[in-house]
Amino acid sequence: MFYEYAPDMKLHYETKGGGKPVLLIHGLGCDINLMTSAFEPIFKKEDQAYKRIYIDLPGMGESSHTLAYASSDKILAILEGFVDKFIGQNNFLLIGQSYGGYLAQGLLAHYKFQIDGINLLCPMIVPDNKQRKVPKKYLSFANEDYLSNLDPQKADQISNNLLVANRKTAERWEKEVISGIKKSNKEFLKALKKNYSFIVDVDEVIKNLDYDKPSLIMTGRQDTIVGYKDQWHLLNILPRASFAVLDATDHNLQIEAPNIFNALVQNWLERLVKFV
Repeated sequence: MFYEYAPDMKLHYETKGGGKPVLLIHGLGCDINLMTSAFEPIFKKEDQAYKRIYIDLPGMGESSHTLAYASSDKILAILEGFVDKFIGQNNFLLIGQSYGGYLAQGLLAHYKFQIDGINLLCPMIVPDNKQRKVPKKYLSFANEDYLSNLDPQKADQISNNLLVANRKTAERWEKEVISGIKKSNKEFLKALKKNYSFIVDVDEVIKNLDYDKPSLIMTGRQDTIVGYKDQWHLLNILPRASFAVLDATDHNLQIEAPNIFNALVQNWLERLVKFV
């Protein structure tokens, strides 16, 4: 399905289940597959309790890649148009991964009274990667027997992108991450990175919201893309947040530590019901 924001911008989306709306936003260069693969095993257990709405961001997946929309502010405006049309005045839950977590904070600043809970998976906080506090890569928990049977170039690609590299994590990474990267429009992504920051300081807006709904922030202790230190300040502006820093996980936390990821998300959903 597609949402037509403008004649030259159509946003691809999929819906699953029924009930309270849940908007799920993937990270930069990926697509719907990343979020459906991570969250559907959890949500499908309560299929009619939550209506999951998965989107492909502009320039990614099957959405339009018109360069005029290659900025975080314009993408946020498109998402706001989508919410207004398909969620309207209803309350909803919000989940964002990496760059999608940055966009989710922008949506929280706009829809505070409608968002009953926010879930941020390895969220990007600092748009300028030179300013991020990220750890240097020095660990590897690779299955060397598995990697040794691969083409050397393929083995290097997997070990460079997965801290926990084995057959299972590599297959998920290929299916959920790389498949989306192959679809993304590289020219759009390059232009977007030049307009990566919101004009408005979203942190300052959220600080003044007194947002007190159950929140979840999941980070990887060895995340070399967005780190975990820049996210720590979110505890000061999200007083109902659980904050997890998982050892032996990089930026693919949901793939490298699936059991803990599932448990944390399930706990968040339980808090949304029991502790409101």
